[in-house]
Amino acid sequence: MDIFALAYYALICALVGWGAPLLETGFRRILFGLTTGAIAAVALPFVKAWLGY
Repeated sequence: MDIFALAYYALICALVGWGAPLLETGFRRILFGLTTGAIAAVALPFVKAWLGY
């Protein structure tokens, strides 16, 4: 994994960590994390192409 991918997923994990305390139930936290991770996995190739990596 290159440095770009590590920074990208670190940013996504920061978003999950920031958003999780705002959610009341454990199910919503898990659903938020799964959704964010899926979007990140799909978006990474597009972001890398857009930035020219």
